[in-house]
Amino acid sequence: MARVRFAPSPTGSLHGGNALSAVANRGFGDWMLLRIDDTDPTRNVEGGEEAILRDLEWLGVEWDEGPVRQSERQGRYREVAEPLGERFEGVTLLREDGTATYHLASVVDD
Repeated sequence: MARVRFAPSPTGSLHGGNALSAVANRGFGDWMLLRIDDTDPTRNVEGGEEAILRDLEWLGVEWDEGPVRQSERQGRYREVAEPLGERFEGVTLLREDGTATYHLASVVDD
């Protein structure tokens, strides 16, 4: 079984590249996860996730699991980062407030 994921950030409606990725992933995969990459609250737009869901519905893209929000998995990311520290080979893994950066969250989830 081919498992795929689509993981947009909730920054507003889907742009053309994201829409194409969602349609392609659904076509390539037997099972699809919708993950919302919302680890950076400064980039998240109010209503952005809802806009993405509407756009996916309009495109006819359905998913088998999700939406899973990275913001709800911070405990897991801190657990993985603990033995590595806040930085790994010059890349920041955890912000000053203890939340995971995109780099850490996406590697752990993927």
